Amino acid sequence: MADNVKLGLIVTGDQQRDAIHVAVAPVVASQDLNPGDHVNKDGAKGCDPIGIVDPFLKKKVKRGQTFWLLLYPNTVIGMRHHWIHPVFDGQREIAEQWLRKYALRVRPYDEERGEDYAYHAFMDEVRDGRIHYYGTDCHCIVDVEDADELFRNLSIVLGRDVNEGSFTYSCSC
Repeated sequence: MADNVKLGLIVTGDQQRDAIHVAVAPVVASQDLNPGDHVNKDGAKGCDPIGIVDPFLKKKVKRGQTFWLLLYPNTVIGMRHHWIHPVFDGQREIAEQWLRKYALRVRPYDEERGEDYAYHAFMDEVRDGRIHYYGTDCHCIVDVEDADELFRNLSIVLGRDVNEGSFTYSCSC
């Protein structure tokens, strides 16, 4: 996909045909909707729209029906055919729980400081651009079994795209 395809804007200059990815989510309509209506995560027109009702539908969506919500361009965080969008309930909490368990695996457990300490210490390192592994010989993230899941969950919690190039790595060996 060319970087110059900007949906939602009038096409200017010399452009060619291209293909794009559009993030979609199944949403239950909380009211009757027309194809192309701008709606929020609850499937209603009005406050805080995040995308549009599937514009390719040939008839209205009735209240209670599930439809594809096409999210606005440039609003998802980290697109890998499994997108992340901050307004969908539970994603951040689920991501944080996964990271808490991960932190306990890669950091030594300190009974006095507790499990919260392992998570917060790990996240402080991540925010500083470092990942330190304790008791393992891991000099790069490629060797880590859960690398994709780690980056996806970090992207959700931090609210920005996170990938292997975001860090320096070290171990305690």
